[in-house]
Amino acid sequence: MAPHLIFFIPRQFDVEAILPELTQSLELPAYVGPRNAEAEFQFVASRGAGEDSYLLIEYSADAHKMIEELSKWEKPSKTYKELLLACKSKIGIHYRDSKNGIKAILKIGALLGEAAEGCIVDNDYGCLLKLSNMVNCIHENPGWSWERGEFPDLVGVAASEWREDEG
Repeated sequence: MAPHLIFFIPRQFDVEAILPELTQSLELPAYVGPRNAEAEFQFVASRGAGEDSYLLIEYSADAHKMIEELSKWEKPSKTYKELLLACKSKIGIHYRDSKNGIKAILKIGALLGEAAEGCIVDNDYGCLLKLSNMVNCIHENPGWSWERGEFPDLVGVAASEWREDEG
């Protein structure tokens, strides 16, 4: 299974307005809609199945079940949980090459603008990060990685929910 990131988008942001630009800038084919009205995702686009160039975007307008589940995690700070609870929708990004992950992070950050400060990202390693912090870290150090279970360099980011505390 390919690594993935889940971006939880602040409730006041209109995600559907940025999807065309996001897919175009990431060189994804045109919109592929859900198979039925009850589909989990309202938008899906992908390229490069089975290749290093693989990139998949999934958008769900209603992420309340997943947000509710993550808000019950024990380790994230109260501030991060409050930001998460202020979100409504989600964009999932699946990638094989971390360069595609970086492009997606930077593009979503740019398209969200100031709203990136309230966007919480599940890094697939049991940590919740602010999108704005991820963007800043990548700009400061292009080799910076979100693919880990702890971030002592980022204030307020708890160690992985899945990591056993030592001691």
